[in-house]
Amino acid sequence: MAERDFDFYVGGIEDGILEVLQPMKQAPLKVRELTTYSGELEDAKALQAAIASEARVFPLVMVSYGGGQDTRSPATSAVLGKPLSYRHDCFFAVVCADNNPLGEKARRRSKAYQMLAAVRKELTGRRLVTIDGAEKVTLTHGVIEPDGTEYVLKLANMTAYVAIFRTWFNWSSPDRTTPGSDVAEIIVGVDSQNDGSNPGNTPGVNFETGD
Repeated sequence: MAERDFDFYVGGIEDGILEVLQPMKQAPLKVRELTTYSGELEDAKALQAAIASEARVFPLVMVSYGGGQDTRSPATSAVLGKPLSYRHDCFFAVVCADNNPLGEKARRRSKAYQMLAAVRKELTGRRLVTIDGAEKVTLTHGVIEPDGTEYVLKLANMTAYVAIFRTWFNWSSPDRTTPGSDVAEIIVGVDSQNDGSNPGNTPGVNFETGD
């Protein structure tokens, strides 16, 4: 079984979420655009600007990896060069944005709330899988679970919420034991370059590499 890296899982989960939400393009929601968001979710102004710039394709859904934490799994001692396995607990954000000339109340009740309800219905409790070559690969080793909603955009004729979902997956680092592999260890040695003639000199750092 091939070892797959972090990017394989994060990108695959984003693509999988977009695929699961494809029915939202049909009536009654008729979402016009399902896409990814590559900016920083914590940068509220940038997120709001990105949403507002896409008003021409409202109703809009954007999916983004939000971040996570790694834990060694299993928690055993590392063997130099051998692949390291990790469990990555993470969250993904689904932005639901809509506009409505009838005002905020109509905007929220006509589409924004319905979009949030549809996203939660379609994603909650799912596990995502993909086909890589001839192999079926599980992308989310834990089921997808909702973890709150935030109201992020309050502009004239625009309403947007971010729905947060959590899951986890296992990923591995490359095997560095084969000949010609990348350097697995860097040894840093600090030698004095001060010959006494210039007391102000600072030590120099020499890099040696070990396979």
